[in-house]
Order: sequence, then structure tokens, then C-alpha cells
Amino acid sequence: MENIDDMVYSREVIEFTAVANEYCNLLEKSSELTGIQILKIMQRLLPLLYIKSVSLPPVEPINEEELEKFVSEDDWNRLHTIVISRLGEANDYQEVISESPINNGEEFCGSISENLSDIYQDLKDFLVRYRIGTIEIMNDSIWEINESFRLYWGQKLVNTLRAVHNALLEPDRIGIRKDEQAFDPGNIDTSDWIITKRQDNLGDEKE
Repeated sequence: MENIDDMVYSREVIEFTAVANEYCNLLEKSSELTGIQILKIMQRLLPLLYIKSVSLPPVEPINEEELEKFVSEDDWNRLHTIVISRLGEANDYQEVISESPINNGEEFCGSISENLSDIYQDLKDFLVRYRIGTIEIMNDSIWEINESFRLYWGQKLVNTLRAVHNALLEPDRIGIRKDEQAFDPGNIDTSDWIITKRQDNLGDEKE
């Protein structure tokens, strides 16, 4: 069995942590962004988060105690309120449950802001625990984020990406102004992002 220290500090875990950190930082600064900015950044960030999530190593929990939660209901509500105010008409989307004899392809209304806030809650709890630096807690945090991704927020991420994609295809329908539509997320200064620094370091090593 691979040494636990090697596992919790593996490249896959470090890169997932970096992307999760950028995701949380973005939502925490969402009050400074417009709806179109949030959508276009998420269009690029969500696929990366998915890739880094499925690349996490499988681990087994060490402790029997439940891990501490750090994101409160008030934290969730505050974030959700800000994001939904920014997205406006773009927030709601039609979700379709896969057709079966039970639901017959029933449709229901999904919420981008709710999904983003739910994902944030799990990622932020993971990040706070991981930064504690206790190997056992770090290990169990990896196990829990793997499980919550598999059972819960992985599907929310996929649903949200589809909703973001469709919203950006029809900006006029959801009331996005012409001046907002020209926003290019590639113009954002990401030099202080952890994942950017990591990529720069890898490039230097190859030279």
C-alpha cells in the first residue's frame, strides 16, 4: 500500500486542491463580477475541476469520527444570494430526469446558483481540513471529497456546465446585455492563481 504521506501530497491531490481553491476564491468574489463574467469563467473552470476530481487517488478512511464542517448555513445562503442576484434570468434551467417507466422523462427547474453553492460547500470544507496539515485528516478529507463527488456534486457539476453552455448560446433570451456579451475571461489576470503558478513552474522545469 502506498505510503499515506505520498498519497496526500501527490501531484493529483495538489492540483485538485489548487483548482478547488480557485473555484472557491471566484465564488467568494462573485459580488465583484457580473453574471456573464461568472458564466464565462465557469465555462472554463468547471471542466478543469471535473478532470482534477476524477484524477484524485482512491484512499480509505482512517478515523471513525465524522469530519468537521466549516461552511455554515449562513455562509451558504449569503453566497447563494449573491450569485443568484448576479445571474438573474440565466440562473434557472430545465433539467430532465432520464426517461424510465417511473418518471417518463419528467422535467424540473434547476438552479445554477444553488449548484455552485453546493459544490462550494464541499470544496471549502475540504480545503479548510486539508490546510490543517494533519495527515490523517488530510487523508480522510480526500476520501470524503471522492465520495461526495461520486454520489452528489459530480452530477451537479455536469448539470451546471450544460446549463452554463446553453445560457451562453442564447444570451439575448436570458437578458444579457450586448456590452456584457463581449467579456473575454481570457483577459482576466490569473497570474496570482495557484494553478497558473503551478503551470509556470512545470514549464520552467521542462526548459
